[in-house]
Amino acid sequence: MFTRTELEVKSSRALCNLCLIQYGIQAIGNPADKASYINALLTFPVVACKQVLENKGFKSPMLSQVQALEATLEAMGTPTPEQPALLKVTMEGSTTAPKKLTITYFCSLSLTSYELTHAVHRF
Repeated sequence: MFTRTELEVKSSRALCNLCLIQYGIQAIGNPADKASYINALLTFPVVACKQVLENKGFKSPMLSQVQALEATLEAMGTPTPEQPALLKVTMEGSTTAPKKLTITYFCSLSLTSYELTHAVHRF
């Protein structure tokens, strides 16, 4: 995270970009005021942790739920080099795959694996 000193030397535009583009958070107060962005950047980690404790947004899963996700990821296995390539070309919309069903299946499987992996690693 940032210190107040590190943020104070940044331009208003850089602070705005950090808030809105990098982290997706709003300024606290007047968006024309540089301090509004600094305050948002300094406080959002604490606010986010408090929200988890209050069961707002993300909630901490039970250990059994995390273990079930890990088991699911293990059951899905590791993709071959060709499978991510198929997913990439499919997402680009320029596929030469033999069947649309195969593409749909791989996309669904890959996206599920991606989402589950990131969910497990968050907690």
